[in-house]
Amino acid sequence: MHAFEGKLFLNDELLAEKEGTLMLTYTNELRIHFEGSKMIININGNIMESQKLQK
Repeated sequence: MHAFEGKLFLNDELLAEKEGTLMLTYTNELRIHFEGSKMIININGNIMESQKLQK
């Protein structure tokens, strides 16, 4: 993931926010959203969840 000219990309694909979810603009293979301190990544229906660590 990288930013270029104020836009966020994953490899060569542009990412965009829609209804609180970060996703690829041309497909819905990747979706990233947050629920409180939890980040949920959905890649082709495979879901990975992470919890923010408190310092």
